[in-house]
Amino acid sequence: MLKWFLIVFIIVGITNAVNLTDGLDGLVAGSSAVSFGAILIIAFWIFRHPDYYSNFMSQNIDTLFDDRDCSIGKKLSDNDLIGTPFQIVIGKRDISQGLVEVKDRLLDTSEKIKIEDVKRVVLQKLNS
Repeated sequence: MLKWFLIVFIIVGITNAVNLTDGLDGLVAGSSAVSFGAILIIAFWIFRHPDYYSNFMSQNIDTLFDDRDCSIGKKLSDNDLIGTPFQIVIGKRDISQGLVEVKDRLLDTSEKIKIEDVKRVVLQKLNS
């Protein structure tokens, strides 16, 4: 609940700041809201990956959600050091095609699969 309050507070604060500096008596608020709405829709469409995290955690599967602000190479090498058996890599190019990459470190294989099949494929690999 606090997160939503903070989001609304930031949006209202930014809109107010723009209105105070534009000199048009609040006319920019509408275009700001439209721009924010478009960015919000794109963000929710692109970043659907936390669903995988919560789904696997609810099934008692230890899951590492690496959302650090560093390069993919750093993230993959850190996962190698930790010994993560499977990696789900969600890249911008693949996600635009409706695909994600599933890496099996034990078999040293990698495959691109449809977003809808991720849960099934990973659970199948874990059970084999």
